[in-house]
Amino acid sequence: YRSEELSVRSNLAVKLTGPMSGAQVSANVSLVNSRYQKEIDLLPIAMPERGPKMPSVSGPRAARTVPTVGTAELPFANWDVDVHFTTGDPFLIVGNLATSEVHADMRISGKGRDLRPSGEVRLEKAKATLPFCTLEIDLATLSFLPEMGFDPKLSVDGGAEIDTYQVRIHVYNSLFHPEYILTSNPPLEEEDIISLIVTGATREQLETSGQGQAMAKGSKLLLEKLRQVKGLSSAEQMLLPGDLTFDIGGVNQRTGEPTATAKLKLRDHIFVLGDVDAEGQYRGVLKWAIRFR
Repeated sequence: YRSEELSVRSNLAVKLTGPMSGAQVSANVSLVNSRYQKEIDLLPIAMPERGPKMPSVSGPRAARTVPTVGTAELPFANWDVDVHFTTGDPFLIVGNLATSEVHADMRISGKGRDLRPSGEVRLEKAKATLPFCTLEIDLATLSFLPEMGFDPKLSVDGGAEIDTYQVRIHVYNSLFHPEYILTSNPPLEEEDIISLIVTGATREQLETSGQGQAMAKGSKLLLEKLRQVKGLSSAEQMLLPGDLTFDIGGVNQRTGEPTATAKLKLRDHIFVLGDVDAEGQYRGVLKWAIRFR
């Protein structure tokens, strides 16, 4: 199967035995050279002259209820089915916002009228690039149990570093009824963690800085967009290294003045910071970060 964004290939072996009234179907399906690739533009720089058009959505939508797999048509409803799905090669998710390798080892079996899954689908090397942070997934599994049907048990553990906070997220329960737990170090309330993930700032920072925080977050989005522009010269690329971040519209904690800050990550624990406030006062700092877990 192939579309603009999805390419799925498989090695397939199917065996059909027995009479038409009650046949046995067994199959091995091994996915190979398959991928889903999608580029999403969060901040289009070149806008149409007459303004953007509303996007149209086509194709299948995400299911809202647990699907049932099977058929009531005879004689197929009485057939015994056993299909084994594996990934001969990892199924790749590739894009500017998310990357991952999907590994699967599961079966769909039972009578044709009521097929049930068993096994596991696992995500490895998963990473989600959000506007103000990168969420790295340590573990993500879907565990299929026959009694739960196609509503597998869900377990996702991941984390992100946002400003001076380390955020952890744990998603559990089932795919159609997920629940989550958010924690952070230093500790924050759940509402502040959500605000930090979505906007890059806590509720208090948004309230105290007002328009300054909006300027700061807008500048970060613009910087990330500029890094994605193709055709930049080597000199222009040097001015936009991936470990360089800007914060415009913040507040200098020492003077209380509006401040612009640049932060360059040299190593995992070493940073160079430079800030200048509205009064023209400049400060350069070499920062060594030590975190206790």
